[in-house]
Amino acid sequence: MSRLKILKKNKEYKRVINKGYSVVNKKIVLLSLKNNYDSARFGFSISKRIGNAVKRNRLRRLFKEICRLNMDSFEPGYNYVIIARKGIKDCDFYEVKINIITMAKKLQKKINKINNKVN
Repeated sequence: MSRLKILKKNKEYKRVINKGYSVVNKKIVLLSLKNNYDSARFGFSISKRIGNAVKRNRLRRLFKEICRLNMDSFEPGYNYVIIARKGIKDCDFYEVKINIITMAKKLQKKINKINNKVN
């Protein structure tokens, strides 16, 4: 399997957050914006309100693993930012996985619908 490509710079995060498309539920916010690459790139944002550093890093590793194992759910050529909300504290791996995959599909439908209106 190939490595997950990660957003590194603050301006990349800001661009996705300010100009991107979003899908929201009680546990996660998923944002997406077209990029100039031929692969999907990911960024993760986990607030200090979620918990201490150990909990935040565990959640970040969980997000990375879910994205790595389910790359086919994410359209290549887009930057994705996953933002954790307070409700995610009580979730296990499979619940988070289902939420992210479902939201990725909803987001892709939303983007396709908007692109079809423009064309």
